[in-house]
Amino acid sequence: MDPTECLRLLRAAEAAQDWTAACEHAEDLITWLCRGGFPPEPWDGPTALQYAQEVRRRALALGAR
Repeated sequence: MDPTECLRLLRAAEAAQDWTAACEHAEDLITWLCRGGFPPEPWDGPTALQYAQEVRRRALALGAR
């Protein structure tokens, strides 16, 4: 997986308010980071993980399927 590309897709989905896609990308990035994968450029692991978790929470609250 390319975590930098995943983060780009996550941010694009969030900007487009496509909460289903945002949730999927957030879950992919969370899984990647929790399994010890390297963080997306230029973010560090804890910041990227926190961001992905927050987007996932917001997406689920807004009705992501």
